[in-house]
Amino acid sequence: MPSTQRGGGKVRANATQPAKDRPVKVVRIKNIRANIWANLIEGGGVVYNTTFDRLWKEDDETDGHGEVTKKGEWKQSASFGKDDLLLLAKIADLAHTWVYRRLQDDRQEESF
Repeated sequence: MPSTQRGGGKVRANATQPAKDRPVKVVRIKNIRANIWANLIEGGGVVYNTTFDRLWKEDDETDGHGEVTKKGEWKQSASFGKDDLLLLAKIADLAHTWVYRRLQDDRQEESF
C-alpha cells in the first residue's frame, strides 16, 4: 500500500482515511503558502496536487478611544501582487522538489 507523508512522519494511506482532510505537506515563507495534497487513485496509486494562497489579516476594530473591540481575523486569498510573485515561484519550486522526492521515495519502497 502506498505511503504518504504528513509533516515529518509517514502514515499509511487506507480506505478509512479521507483523501483530502489535510495537506500532507505545507510549505510557507512569510505570508505565501503551498498546500500539498495526496489523493488516492484507483489501483492504489497516489497523485499530488498543490494549492497556493496568500495569508493576510484584517485590521483590528477600535472604539473612539483607540481600544481594540474586535481583533482582525486571518484570511486567505488566491490572488498575488507583483511583490508576491518571486516568493510564490520559490514556494512552487520547494513544493515541486518535495513532491518529486516523495514520488522517488514511494518508488524505492515499492521496489523492495
